[in-house]
Amino acid sequence: MEWPRVPIDRIADDVQPGFACQPTNGDTGIPQLRTNNVSSDGHIDLTELKRVPATESQRARYVLRRGDILFNNTNSPALAGKTAFFDEDGLYLFSNHMTRIRLDVALADPRYVARYLHWAWGQGMFRGLITQWVNQAAINRAQLGGVSIPLPPLSEQRRIVEILDQADRLRRLRAQADAKAGRILPALFIKMFGDPATNPMGWPAGDLGDAILETQYGTSKRANTEGRGVLVVRMNNISASGMVELSDVKYVDLNDSELEQQRLKPSDLLFNRTNSADLVGKTGLWTQSTVPAVAASYLIRVRIDPAKALPGYVWALMNSAFVKTVLANKARRAVGMANINATELRHVPALFPPLRVQQAFSERLRTIDLGANGRRRSVAALGPLFGSLMRRAFSGALTASWREVHMRELLQEIDRQAKTLSQPT
Repeated sequence: MEWPRVPIDRIADDVQPGFACQPTNGDTGIPQLRTNNVSSDGHIDLTELKRVPATESQRARYVLRRGDILFNNTNSPALAGKTAFFDEDGLYLFSNHMTRIRLDVALADPRYVARYLHWAWGQGMFRGLITQWVNQAAINRAQLGGVSIPLPPLSEQRRIVEILDQADRLRRLRAQADAKAGRILPALFIKMFGDPATNPMGWPAGDLGDAILETQYGTSKRANTEGRGVLVVRMNNISASGMVELSDVKYVDLNDSELEQQRLKPSDLLFNRTNSADLVGKTGLWTQSTVPAVAASYLIRVRIDPAKALPGYVWALMNSAFVKTVLANKARRAVGMANINATELRHVPALFPPLRVQQAFSERLRTIDLGANGRRRSVAALGPLFGSLMRRAFSGALTASWREVHMRELLQEIDRQAKTLSQPT
């Protein structure tokens, strides 16, 4: 069965861009959701909120209701188009970089449409729509209203959402467990080694390059989401705390020679050489031995001399507040981005406690990380599985068996849907 494709304007009661307003200082004003409040995995993130002194008319026009869809209309070219379903209590407004989509719920389930739009963004389907200027891209209201989506009957939309929500819930629980481990490890580092900024334990000092055997830039080959080739670890796969997260993965085709040269080995460090000023320098530790993978071009693969330092210790040092500050000062800025090359990386100051002390830390790290390794293996499997589920969901394959069982009811819904869509707007 082929679903009709319907433009958003035909199923929406309202498609409304937000408003610009200078935020207040402190906790006064009304929360206004912005680009950072829609996460790259398609959820509302209220971790950082800006508040604005909105007028009564602005409150009335730009308020968000549960069931609205929030579309990021202006961002960097890679992020414009990310989308989330809004399901929060309380009063929230939205900025001019966001567009609120309010649907006719007799035709479309907002959760289904939000899932589709976010998936379409991840597939690069909006690239042909964006208007781009210096490091920014935008999708205007008319372009968004013209985006067509596959529209199954309402009950099938809801069934798709149920399946995707279950898979997504498991994926997020895995990520939350890793985030908890990410908060424990910095405290353990300070306890065992002291603050590297003051070196209270008097450890021998030098440059990070004293312990580096090899650095190599990642591959610049174009990645795909279809699972062709080997997994490519990108900068967004490394969290701000240094955890390697594989819930959102892509792949790259390499020949045997390229794979042999680029393949990651357990204990490789992954240094993010180019990113925003607050994220450049985040460093991951690759621990997988059974998953073939390579690093992407914005990462530098670093191999450590085990006679001088242990990778687990260096990883924790690189993610310490001290080194993050050093890297922020070293980074060269260029239009919204910061860069640190392999040579500059080698000159990062480092402390070198005795190997036995590093080993003790690594053992503690391994104990803490045992559960995390198991979770990461699960996440590595969940990422491609979730991507496959999304593709099958919007092609109709995911609910094919369910559709056969409910065909009688669905045919009635299809008839009602067709009549509604044929009416003039």
